[in-house]
Amino acid sequence: MKILIDTNKPEQVAELLDLLKKKDTSTKPTPEARFAELIQELEFVTNKSYPDSEFYFKGKDVYFEHDKKTKYLWCDYDKIWSVFEKEYGMKYEEIQVFIKEQVTEHLKLKDITPYC
Repeated sequence: MKILIDTNKPEQVAELLDLLKKKDTSTKPTPEARFAELIQELEFVTNKSYPDSEFYFKGKDVYFEHDKKTKYLWCDYDKIWSVFEKEYGMKYEEIQVFIKEQVTEHLKLKDITPYC
């Protein structure tokens, strides 16, 4: 579908902006549901070479690394963090709080600080 807009007519531009704002987003999963999708089938792995770390893999890809000493949780930017930036417009601090809540619920990790 092609729409022609005369940019010299501000009412047409305003009307188009209103239409774009009203775009149906009802099929978009909630951030919580999206997170649950992303972590399906994660495998918990430890490694003797990294005794202070716990890893969460999907296939050969590391999604998270939990440092038990520092309580930091590294999150893969492309597979986890950027999803919430791009799909939900969340900022760094919002994603950090969100992931902390989600891993507490789903992975049973407490008192962690997520980062990417």
